[in-house]
Amino acid sequence: MDVKDISRIEFGLYSPEEIKAMAVCKIDNPKLSGFDEMPLPGSVYDRRMGSIDFETCLTCGLKKACPGHFGYIELALPILHPMYTKMIVAFLRCFCKKCYRLLLSEEQLTLAGLTRYKKERRFLKILEKLEKNDMCSHCSSPQPKILSKAKTNSIVKEHKQKKTEEKNAKISIEILPEEIKKIFDNILDEDVIMLGFDPERIRPRNLVLTVLPVLPPCSRPPVLADGNTCDDDLTFQYKEIVNINNQLFPKDESVTATAPTRGKNKPMTEQDRQKLIQSLKFKILTMFNNKQGKAKRPTDNRPIKSLKDRLAGKKGRIRCNLMGKRVNFSARTVIDAGPELKLNQVAIPFEVARILTKPETVNRYNIAWLQEVVNNNEANFIIKRKKDGTETRINLRYAMFRRGTDLLYGDIIVRGNVLFQEDKLGNVILPESEDELEVIHISEAKSVLLLKGDQVIRKKKIVKVSKNDTHSMKKGDIIVRGYSHTIRDSTAIPEPHGPIKVIHVINSNDVTLKEGDQLVRDGKLVDVTYPTPKNIKLCLGDVVERHLRGPEIRNGRMAPGDVVLFNRQPTLHKGSMMAKEVVPGNHKSFRFNLAATKSFNADFDGDEMNIHVPQSYEAEVELRMLSATQHNMISGQESKPNIVIVQDSLLAAYMMTIKNEKLTSDQFHDVASKGTRVDGSPLWNEHRKNHIQRILKKHGKDPCVYNGRGLISLILPNTLYYENKNDAHPNEPTVKIYAGVLVEGAFNKKILGGSHNSLIQIIHKEYGVKTAANFIDNVQFITNNWLIIHGFTVGLKDCMITSEKSTTAIKDVLAKCYTKAQAIEETTQNPGICEVRVTAALNEAKDIGMRIATEAMSTDNNFLTTVNSGAKGDFFNIAQLTSLLGQQNLEGCRVTPVLNHGRRSLPHYPFGELDKERDYESRGFVRHSFIRGLSPEEFYFHAMSGREGICDTAMGTAKSGYIQRRIVKVCEDIQVRYDGTVRDAAGKIYQFAYGDNNLDPTQTVQVNGVQQICDIGRIATRLNASVEDEPESEDEEEEIKVEQQVVHSRAKEKLIKKIRAEFPRESIDETWNLRQLRQRLQTLQLANESSDEEEDENSDEEEIMVAEPEDEEDGNMSD
Repeated sequence: MDVKDISRIEFGLYSPEEIKAMAVCKIDNPKLSGFDEMPLPGSVYDRRMGSIDFETCLTCGLKKACPGHFGYIELALPILHPMYTKMIVAFLRCFCKKCYRLLLSEEQLTLAGLTRYKKERRFLKILEKLEKNDMCSHCSSPQPKILSKAKTNSIVKEHKQKKTEEKNAKISIEILPEEIKKIFDNILDEDVIMLGFDPERIRPRNLVLTVLPVLPPCSRPPVLADGNTCDDDLTFQYKEIVNINNQLFPKDESVTATAPTRGKNKPMTEQDRQKLIQSLKFKILTMFNNKQGKAKRPTDNRPIKSLKDRLAGKKGRIRCNLMGKRVNFSARTVIDAGPELKLNQVAIPFEVARILTKPETVNRYNIAWLQEVVNNNEANFIIKRKKDGTETRINLRYAMFRRGTDLLYGDIIVRGNVLFQEDKLGNVILPESEDELEVIHISEAKSVLLLKGDQVIRKKKIVKVSKNDTHSMKKGDIIVRGYSHTIRDSTAIPEPHGPIKVIHVINSNDVTLKEGDQLVRDGKLVDVTYPTPKNIKLCLGDVVERHLRGPEIRNGRMAPGDVVLFNRQPTLHKGSMMAKEVVPGNHKSFRFNLAATKSFNADFDGDEMNIHVPQSYEAEVELRMLSATQHNMISGQESKPNIVIVQDSLLAAYMMTIKNEKLTSDQFHDVASKGTRVDGSPLWNEHRKNHIQRILKKHGKDPCVYNGRGLISLILPNTLYYENKNDAHPNEPTVKIYAGVLVEGAFNKKILGGSHNSLIQIIHKEYGVKTAANFIDNVQFITNNWLIIHGFTVGLKDCMITSEKSTTAIKDVLAKCYTKAQAIEETTQNPGICEVRVTAALNEAKDIGMRIATEAMSTDNNFLTTVNSGAKGDFFNIAQLTSLLGQQNLEGCRVTPVLNHGRRSLPHYPFGELDKERDYESRGFVRHSFIRGLSPEEFYFHAMSGREGICDTAMGTAKSGYIQRRIVKVCEDIQVRYDGTVRDAAGKIYQFAYGDNNLDPTQTVQVNGVQQICDIGRIATRLNASVEDEPESEDEEEEIKVEQQVVHSRAKEKLIKKIRAEFPRESIDETWNLRQLRQRLQTLQLANESSDEEEDENSDEEEIMVAEPEDEEDGNMSD
């Protein structure tokens, strides 16, 4: 069979003839089953339509594999298709009711320019043209206006009355389905083509139902509930339609007509017939669409689930079962923070790593490693490919071991060292009675013939022995001989503690016997056969489905971990799905680096996330090259970083750089050792240290490296030049980085966060994704470990304003705002303007109180530190905590009095006039802070405002989510093609260049508020600074080397002369370095017996050692 691409999909309507040809039986029996409870022929469960149990289908001969076959119901009269009422009205407006031709001729369509449109668009344009046309172009007959009446679910035609005195007098007449069918039956295919439709797909006459298709039973199976069988809603509707339809048929045409409701001998009146017709229309309508819930089950009064309900919507077949189906090779669990993980890593539980597998094809390069993986029981399946093309899937859980004793439900496995008493079994397994037990103590080594049921105890452990065989016994062994040992009480088996483990078998597939296990079945010990391992040899071309593995050393080099797709729903942008390398661990949650929380919009308060394991090399390459975290660091929407420093790391970076506290040498080196460069080398080395000291000296700063800024400078690129004003430091408002050294300023959210031209974006733009990812990793590793040394906490003192002056100032501001608001109420007549001005006056109290509270806090206030760093909170939160909450609004206004005809807002307030404070408090003004506590009335108003915010958030999320979904569905086929144009699947051009400039938003930077491909000013500054600094740096390094060589040579000559002068017989090797010469001199001096000479020599040695600054730890620091 030739395989071709699908070019398009067309939908149409079945004609009555096609429905009958497709169906396998006619449904005309309202009964479901006979006396033998078997489905009756012609019923809605006719076995020719397929079986819903293990019975054989009478049409195809299959059982459960039967796909089902349609039936049909021959309707007694035409019924308009309830899902196409608008389409029927549109067709009626297009065709003449007398000659049945299109109202516009082909010449008129051409002159109007409508023939240039195609398909549905032409149809809509013709409808617009016909709105003002009331006469047929073929027979010149006047045309009525066609309208649809939703209340009566009918279609009417309106005629203008000419012989009446009233203007615009109209008469409405309902168009019966029979009349509509007559019109549609006489429509020519040529006219349908002129409307833009294909008559093979849609004919107007198919919009009138005369034959109703019946779904096969497998699409509407009965439901078993509480031992009773309940028919599906569609089955119930089909049965009702058949019953009513049979009553509407004439007696001579009805096959299985039921008895008339009005008696056997009394004929059916026209009124009864009309009721049955309306009932039939209602049943068919609600079977297709029961949106209003009018059709209900008679048993429980529940609205039936119609066909539209099953297909459309979020829980319908399309979105829920087809587009939203569950997938294999995926896992889901709660997420947790992993600050020790790198940006591109995700820690997964061992259980997940053992269940989810990755296929590896065996080749000559990896066969040895994969064989080791299989032997270590780190794979689940092997797929063997035979020469004939067939495949055999081997489950290693069972194939790796020869089968041992089968485990049954209720078995108990005692695993570990089971202890015994001296002469009888201990507290785990006890005999029924002492008399049935014979204990033989072995006093010397000898061979003993063991009988069936004997147990050998050696060093208080049961020894595995061969039954009915001679066994070599050792001194101290005990033979327990007797009947089968029965456990008297299940409590005799100890709880799992120490080396003993008790396993209760529930599912034998989850438990495997191990060597030394004892099996208790029905209270008795059972002889067991332990599973023994087998060797499975791999061949080239086999596929091994191995466990997920983390980074490891393989063949002498570090191999990366397996990659998975990490996703958090809702998936709003590409940053919601990023690839990460797995790190299996002994935990039950997914853990990842905190810098990615912004991109995922995740927090760790119970959120869950998914991982998806790629099953092909192509998918893995796409994940590593396109979806990896380091390749999605910049948002394509705003050209700002998606991966940012948050919370603890951001706070520590701020504290490290604003205080710049010194560290001891041990602390500094311990923190610096946590990070590495891109190539894996350590951050600290002498060259980097000298470079930092030289730059600091050049800018007149303290050359000490052992501080917070020194640690930050270690992780910056050597050629980085950066300036950004952030006002984080009171004396240094601008962050300045010169040649990769932090010269001044403090890091905060503007520098390390998701703002334009942040440090992360600059490094990403100028140094690439690897350097940027390494920088983010190092910032977190260093700041977190620095925070462990220094710590950070918030106490009660940080939440209070201790200055009486500030407290008094806040009270004065409140009094002034009350007075101002009262004056506004007395002088403003317009109530709307008055309310706006009063609200503004009261909000001034909150703003001024916030400023006073902030200024009253000391610079070392920890709450203020979190706000200034950008790690958490803002100044409004500080004001709420320390000064006042301010006015609480509902729907944008103050709280409106609604009790007692608008006289009170809460029953707590009296009916009379209130003082100023109580008056404004009754309208929602809260003058207390959280630290002081709210009064009951204030708490109530604050809760009202908070509840409104929660409701608005929930409603806004649903509304915005649906808007975004509609936009996504409209634009999902639009893509940037290789020629740079933006097109959809049909080739329609939306833009000749993406964004009209063909620039990638993730690679642009903002310069003076405009997105540019690069910052020319930064590039020029960087080049100039590097050129100016490079020669000076080389000269200084050369001077330092020369000076060190001169000092070393002088000190070496002096030591050699001293040794030769004091010890002329001693031979000196001039190739020795300073350390060797000094050690030799000390050895010779210790051998000298004269203490006076020893003191002189020590003083000379001190002079020599002064000339050796490289051996002193702090020598370079003092330069």
